[in-house]
Amino acid sequence: MQIVQPEQILSVLRAAIEKVESPCSRSKLLSGLITPVRQRRTFLTASGDAPGDLWLFFIIPSRRTVGLAYSDEGYGSAGMRWGIVFVESNFYGDFDAWYESLESLLVDNLSYFESD
Repeated sequence: MQIVQPEQILSVLRAAIEKVESPCSRSKLLSGLITPVRQRRTFLTASGDAPGDLWLFFIIPSRRTVGLAYSDEGYGSAGMRWGIVFVESNFYGDFDAWYESLESLLVDNLSYFESD
């Protein structure tokens, strides 16, 4: 298994950000983008808790304890690769906090970005 590097994730993130319709949201994401940080966390499965890696790539300025993450593991294996997570948590959070696209995540959580 090949180890994914932050630079590879940055490429995925930048491509997704370019697809965001709102110029304001795109600008906020690009200006607040951090070097992705790999975190080992736990997510809930039908069989119980399981480990997986996610990449924290954005901390919401108005809510410093909340960030945006990307993962091919965890809920990402079900196609939900974009999540809103607690920064200092050991868990992926709830399944309904994960989305198929960055755009969908932003639309559902617009209030976090409007106040910035």
